[in-house]
Amino acid sequence: MTEKLYEVDSYVQNFTAQVVSCTPVPGGFAVVLDRTAFFPEGGGQPCDTGRLGGARVLAVHTDGETITHTTDTPLTAGETVDGCLDWPARLDAMQQHTGEHILSGALHRLFGAENVGFHIGSPYVRMDTSIPLTQEQLAQAEAEANAAVRADTPVHCWVPDPETLARTDYRSKKELTGDVRLVEAGGDCCACCGTHLTRTGEVGLIKIISFAHYKSGMRLAVACGQRAYDAVAGIWADTEAAGRLLSSPVGSLTPALERLQNGEAVFAFVGTSSRKTIFSYHTVCRDRMVLITPNNKEFAEKKEMGVLGKELLEWPMIMRESGSGTRRETDNYLKSIGMSSADLNVAGYMNNIEGIKSMVAAGKGITILSERAAADAIRDGRVLCFDLEEDGPYRDIYIAYLKNRSFTQTEQAFLNYVRNRSGEKPKQNKNNKKPLKEE
Repeated sequence: MTEKLYEVDSYVQNFTAQVVSCTPVPGGFAVVLDRTAFFPEGGGQPCDTGRLGGARVLAVHTDGETITHTTDTPLTAGETVDGCLDWPARLDAMQQHTGEHILSGALHRLFGAENVGFHIGSPYVRMDTSIPLTQEQLAQAEAEANAAVRADTPVHCWVPDPETLARTDYRSKKELTGDVRLVEAGGDCCACCGTHLTRTGEVGLIKIISFAHYKSGMRLAVACGQRAYDAVAGIWADTEAAGRLLSSPVGSLTPALERLQNGEAVFAFVGTSSRKTIFSYHTVCRDRMVLITPNNKEFAEKKEMGVLGKELLEWPMIMRESGSGTRRETDNYLKSIGMSSADLNVAGYMNNIEGIKSMVAAGKGITILSERAAADAIRDGRVLCFDLEEDGPYRDIYIAYLKNRSFTQTEQAFLNYVRNRSGEKPKQNKNNKKPLKEE
């Protein structure tokens, strides 16, 4: 039986061991040691690689008792060798695996979703859930998982005695017998044989990259730690490139204006404008920025008292991501009252308004949104709405269209109508041969 150093201390990078046996096998040599820090492939986690003396470790496997290392050169039975792990790869695996536990736990607590498949692949981790989930639900679980990361609580790995195990509530993909190793991370407890970090904060960041329906549930592509940072940086670079193309801030105009540029739409209603662009903009209306809170007894009482939203800014705040139009208007408002986002108790950042409304409705925090964006949640009673000021703040909503575009009579009539409603005098489109009457 091989002593498993990684179960005692997952941060062991270098160790010494005695070679028990070395046998030629296809592709190399099967080496068994009396002790090892190399994790064998299992539980969705890939095996460690590195070196044993002068030999490269190509693969590691186990039959449950004995751990076998496949090396590129032979070692001598009875000799003592120095082992050295490929530490960046091991650390990456621990970040992905620990992050998966935290996210799976959030999905299970919030929606009863079971993790029925897990594999640390490249470039992302694959996670399969037992039930279908909406984009809003995934966003809520992601936010809760990252809150657990920021809490920086200890990760506990242990093998309980049978009596303790019997009264412990834990997740497991299958029925287990004998000794069961449990991992507790970020409020989740799960049976697992893998290597993990010692604190949730070491995960850094958890990001759901993509999702799709798969069998009876969902298949998620997830990145944690450095992978998440790299993915977000790549997404941001692409978004900035699109913003430069359209002379638009990140997160505001790209979807709508791409449809305009491609001819898929004639007009778009957007929340920002730019002079240096291929589009024309006209103000349609002003949309008030308001503070949105959970609809509970505490906030309902403050609503009855006539409290303004700015008096509630000490509560945990859920913010839009940097670069979005909502975030920009929020920052402008905070600046106007002598504050910044650094002065807030920020509970998390989200790139999805529907997800933010769901988080607020669930009591996870408050947020600042445009009144129109929050109208459905306010109307349904899921959230409460507080004025930030007695008169404002506001954001302008624009109608946008390609410059020098030739309009049909119906399109021109619609544009004239919008301009008229906004108080702007309708103008003749120079590319139309005949003047059009306003309708």
